[in-house]
Formats: sequence, structure tokens, C-alpha cells
Amino acid sequence: MLKKIAALFFLPPVLIAFISLAPFAIYWNEYLSAKALDISRTIGFDTSAFGYACLCVGAFSLAYFFVFFRRRHEERRQIVLHRPQQTRRLIFRVVVVLAVMGLAATVATVTVAGSGFITEMAGRFRAGEEATDLLYSPEGYIRSEYVSGLIRMLGGLSNASVLIWLSMAALPWRDLLKKIYWPGLGVLLTVNLVRGVLGGDRGPALVAFLLTAYVILAQTQNKPTKLAHRNRPLRTIGIALGLVIIVGTGLWAYIRLDKLRNTGEYNTMLYYSDMGVANLSLEMKTGEGMGYGYYTFGGPLSLVFRYLGISVAWPQFTAAYIGGPYLNLLGDAFADFGIYGFIIYGFLGMLSGWVHRNICVSPSRLGWRVAHLHLLWAFASAFTVPIFTGIQYWIGLFVALAISLLLDARGNTHAAPAVKAQREEKVRA
Repeated sequence: MLKKIAALFFLPPVLIAFISLAPFAIYWNEYLSAKALDISRTIGFDTSAFGYACLCVGAFSLAYFFVFFRRRHEERRQIVLHRPQQTRRLIFRVVVVLAVMGLAATVATVTVAGSGFITEMAGRFRAGEEATDLLYSPEGYIRSEYVSGLIRMLGGLSNASVLIWLSMAALPWRDLLKKIYWPGLGVLLTVNLVRGVLGGDRGPALVAFLLTAYVILAQTQNKPTKLAHRNRPLRTIGIALGLVIIVGTGLWAYIRLDKLRNTGEYNTMLYYSDMGVANLSLEMKTGEGMGYGYYTFGGPLSLVFRYLGISVAWPQFTAAYIGGPYLNLLGDAFADFGIYGFIIYGFLGMLSGWVHRNICVSPSRLGWRVAHLHLLWAFASAFTVPIFTGIQYWIGLFVALAISLLLDARGNTHAAPAVKAQREEKVRA
């Protein structure tokens, strides 16, 4: 039952519908609205904005199912490990390098000034105290004057290492790693959390734990044995308890990390969700111009052009905002294409359906699973500024995909029909 619920909730159309439409409910709830400082109530409930949100969700769902079911009769294929020992050593090397690079980039950023940043941040994290003065100081992480922004962006590689490792929950990778899989995942989650404390990153830390719970429920394949069937009740209780611990740890980490950045007594998640709804309404009433992709996918490109010294004049969108131009994915899509912002949702739906379909055809290919987890991470951030509007996300994605394709390469694996792959595994056993 838990597996079915997780698979349904993390189904991209369901997830994007919940993330996009749930913030509108804050307006009608006294408690939630109070925790969000009554932002949307200041503007009033806008039926046009809600209708636009439904249009975008519908475009995403239609595009997703159109692509997903278009070639549903493709033959299911799995990979067989060609050189298991060499591949296993390669996995350890690349994952460790990514985790160390991510943590090292952040540590270097906050220690190059010679301040006691790490000690002070760790103490405030344990005490649940604010640290905005540290994070936004010249010696801090977010506005450090001593390390370039490109180096700081490499900190996201620790999250990429977690997603690669989670992708290996699929067979035959899970069997290759054997008993080291879960301890290794624990170490990577810890490293990612430490980096989150030093960098003040709330979202990646929480999403890493939530995706871990999702993988345990929906992606890990269990071998049916008599012993497993006999101990099924105990196994179910153990899995449920483990999930509570994992999700609870993620929420605890998010709350503590949120306190490091939160300068008010509001709930940040509710505040930004409510503000996104309010500013979408203001956009639709007062907005002028179009960004033509700048506010969704063009933002990271503008940074790349700037680093390359290329001058690009991107069209701008203007509107009256409350509390600043803080938007969610709905607002960003409207800023780019107006009422036709559903095009962005349609494109994301097609991309998600294509990736998910290829997972069904080749369930043991790491490349597709890495892409799928990165998409879920992007969708989970859609209630506020989407993570894929920043270049740090893309650096982690491209590196993770490159490594997964390296591991999927013919020198390490070869593809075979599912039935044939199972026979070869039995022969090897």
C-alpha cells in the first residue's frame, strides 16, 4: 500500500498538480494563512490565476501521458554488468570525488577569509538560531568576496552524488554494491547535510531525504523468497519505521536550515507558496512585456553568457509585486509567455513522460533514473523559485548524467531483453 501511495504521489502529473494548486488553499485556511503572513489575503483570491494554474497543470498532464503512452509496447530491456569488479571500483571513485568536491568547494569558500565561520554556523545550527548575518557577510557563503560564484556553485555536486547513489537502487546495481549500499547512502546524506549547513541550503537537504524515502518505496526491487514472505509483517514494520526516521530527519534538517536563513516568525514554505499565488495575481493584472524564456530556462544561460563575456539583451517583464518579485513556476511561466505560459508546463510534461517511458523500457539504465530524480527535485521546488532557474542545478545535472552514462557504457554493461538478462544472471550465480 505504501509503495502504491508513493508511486502515485511522485507520479509527475500528480506531483506538479499538488505543488501548483495546493498553495491556493492557503487563502481559505486561517491557520495556514496566518503562518504565511496573510499575503494572498491582502490581494484577494483570484479565480483567473487559479484557472491559469489549472490550465498549466492540464497541459503538463496531457503532454506527459501523450508521450508516455505513445510507444508503450516497446520491449522491456535490462543491462547485464560486463565487468562487475571494475565497475564497482569506478562507482566508488566517482561518487566519492563528487561528494568531496561539493563539500570542499563550500568549505574553501567559508574558510578562505580565515574567520571562524564553520564553528559559528555549526553552533547556531545546533541551537536553532538565525545566522543571516554570517551567510550574507563578505566572509560568508552566499555573498563571499573571496571565492568566485562558479566555485560556490560546485557545492551542488554533493547533492548530485546522492542522486547517483539513489539511482543505483535498481537491479543489477543494487546487487553489485551489496551491503555497502545503505551505509554508503547514509554517509552521502550526512555529507550533503553538512554542506547544506555551511551553505544555508534548505531545499536540497530536504529533497535528498524525501527522494530517499521514495526510492525505498518505489524503486528498490525485492527478490521474492520464502524467508522474505514469512517475515513480511516484520519487514513492513521495519520499512515503515525507517521511512519515518528518514522523512523526520529531512524535516528536522529543513527546519533547522530554515532557521539559519529565516529572519521572521513565519513558515518559509507557506510564506513563499502564498506569495507566489499573490504575485501571480498581480502579474496577470499589472504585467507588461514578456521574458520569452528568461525567467525559466534563460536565467542560467544569461550567467553563462556573462562568464563568456557575451553581451545579450534579454526581453524583460515588468509588474507590480508584493514583498518583491518572488515568483513560483506559475509566475515565471506567465512572465515568459503570458497566458501562454502553459507551453512551459507542456514542455516539462513531455520531457518527464519521455524519461519515465524510457525507465519502463530500460529500468536498469542509470542515465534515465538520474534524469528522473533530477526532474522530481525540480518539480518539488515549483512552489517557490524553481531550482532549475539557477545554474547550480544544471552543473549537478550535467555531471551526474555524464557519470551515469559512463557507468552505463558498453565497456561496463550490455543491454539485453529482460528475460534473457534474468537467465544470464542465473548462469553467473
